[in-house]
Amino acid sequence: MSEQYPTGGNMAQPVSQQEAQQVAAEQLAGQAAAAPAPDAGASIEQMQQDNREVLLPMETRINEMMEAFQSSQTTQAAQIAELQKQLAAARDQAGPPAVEQYANGVAALLKAHAAANPDVPAGTFDDVRAVAGQLQQAATDAVTSRDPSELNALAARVTRWADRYAGKHIDLSSVRADLELLGEAAARLAA
Repeated sequence: MSEQYPTGGNMAQPVSQQEAQQVAAEQLAGQAAAAPAPDAGASIEQMQQDNREVLLPMETRINEMMEAFQSSQTTQAAQIAELQKQLAAARDQAGPPAVEQYANGVAALLKAHAAANPDVPAGTFDDVRAVAGQLQQAATDAVTSRDPSELNALAARVTRWADRYAGKHIDLSSVRADLELLGEAAARLAA
C-alpha cells in the first residue's frame, strides 16, 4: 500500500488509502450539508395552486356568462310562448284565413249545385267535389306552410272542370268567382 500524507497541519503521520477516503467522504458530507440546496423551482403543488389562481377567475366568469345566457334563454322562451298565445287568440278572433274561406266556399257551392240539379247525369259532380275536398285540405296546409303550390294546382283542376262542363246549363259564375278570389288570397299568402 502506498502511504499518503494529509495536507495541512500534521505531516508526520502516514495515512492509509482507506483512511484518506473516509476523511474525504466526511469532508464532502460536511460540505454538502453546509451548502445551500439547489433551487429546483416551485413544487408541483405550488405550480398547480398557481394555475388554479389564474384559471379560477376565468372559470368563474365563464360560469357567470353561462348562467346569464341560460336565464336569457328562459326569458325568451317565455316571451315566445306568450306571443304564440296572442297570435292564436288573434287568429281565433279573425276567423279562418281567406284561402280557407274561399276553398270552403268552392266546395260548398259545388255541393249545392249537385244537390240543386238532381237531373244531371249521375257522377257529374263526384270527381270535382272530391278535388274540392282536397282543395280545402290544401288551403289549410298552405296557411301553415306558406306554400300555395298544391292549392293552386287543385284550384286549376276545378277551374278546368268548370270551363269544360257541358250539359245542362248551370250557372257556375259563383264557383269561378270564388276560385278567382282564392287565387288572389293564395298569392298574398305566398308573399
